[in-house]
Amino acid sequence: HGEALPTALELASVIAERSPAAVRATKCLVYAAAVQPDEADAWWTVNAKVLKEILTGPDAAEGAAAFAERRPPVW
Repeated sequence: HGEALPTALELASVIAERSPAAVRATKCLVYAAAVQPDEADAWWTVNAKVLKEILTGPDAAEGAAAFAERRPPVW
């Protein structure tokens, strides 16, 4: 009782710290799985495309650099 808003705000804060590209990709994959629950092949195709975009994008490079330099990433 009364914990939904504080919990939602805490979760939103955690999500806001993540790579915007990774958050968008996650939303895309969740949507694809929800829309096509019986089409596993289609989902895996979307997953492979999204994963390639994330791993070759600028956020991946920034995340790795920030980790190596022990600093927060600048998305």
